[in-house]
Amino acid sequence: MTTSNSVRVTTGIKRINETVNLKPWQRLGIERFYISQDTLADLVNLTVTRYNTGSISGAAIGGKGISNNMAARILNAGFWLTDNGEEGTTLHTRWDEHSSVVSFMESVLAPSLDKLNQEQSDDILEIQDDEPIDS
Repeated sequence: MTTSNSVRVTTGIKRINETVNLKPWQRLGIERFYISQDTLADLVNLTVTRYNTGSISGAAIGGKGISNNMAARILNAGFWLTDNGEEGTTLHTRWDEHSSVVSFMESVLAPSLDKLNQEQSDDILEIQDDEPIDS
């Protein structure tokens, strides 16, 4: 089975950039919005501890331990978003030969980005709930 190196997300780039800091890049008419390692770690609740040498000594996502190798792959995968107009937002990674990284992108990162859209909807509902109802 061949795994793609991109996946669609429901949250638009503008909304994501309002919530987290994306790094824009543009060249020859192509515009990408990169997710930094720090932003990535915050989005998926990735915690990494390191030896004095900088090597990873332990890692977890949401408190669940993952291998140091997997943490390094995730942090170095290079994730970015593109806006495809009517087709929506697409999340990409440059490494498609590591199915574990693509699997992470599809099962953890994309849902985390989609959750930002849900949080915006919840904010709107809370505002509407606080408004007085005219009778």
